[in-house]
Amino acid sequence: MRVIGNLVVILSLLMMLGCNAKEVKKEKIMPDWNYEFDYEVYLPTDFDEFESVEIEFRESLVAAYPLGQFITLEDIEAEEDERDQYHYEIVAEDDYSPRITMPYDLTWEKIQEGYYIPEASRTYFSEKGEELPFNVKGANRIKLYRIPAEMEVDVEEEELPIAS
Repeated sequence: MRVIGNLVVILSLLMMLGCNAKEVKKEKIMPDWNYEFDYEVYLPTDFDEFESVEIEFRESLVAAYPLGQFITLEDIEAEEDERDQYHYEIVAEDDYSPRITMPYDLTWEKIQEGYYIPEASRTYFSEKGEELPFNVKGANRIKLYRIPAEMEVDVEEEELPIAS
């Protein structure tokens, strides 16, 4: 009994003295976004080969071309469809890009929701909402950035007391 009592006292003292251990976890993170593009696709000037739809733009119907059709497998030098493995940056003739104000680029899913309106010389996603900055006036090209793979890193968390 005396041994058990001594152990309890020693453990209590150790806890009061604050014996700490650092917990190390593996955490998946995405690296910073790429600054070097992998491919650059120029928007066409002749639209005979492309499909158009009519959309409402500034209270009138206009011919618009879905952006997704401008990025082909040949553009990304792929045999299989890998377009979902890229982020997309719309760039204007004067080099303006939503990257100036937005903390992210468009995904393949989002780029397919956008249009190019030759009459207004701009890309168009919506009149409001999170896609608004991607309505780029004077758009003439789309840069593609391969999405980096997740990396596993050791993350040291704050010191945790040893519990009994």
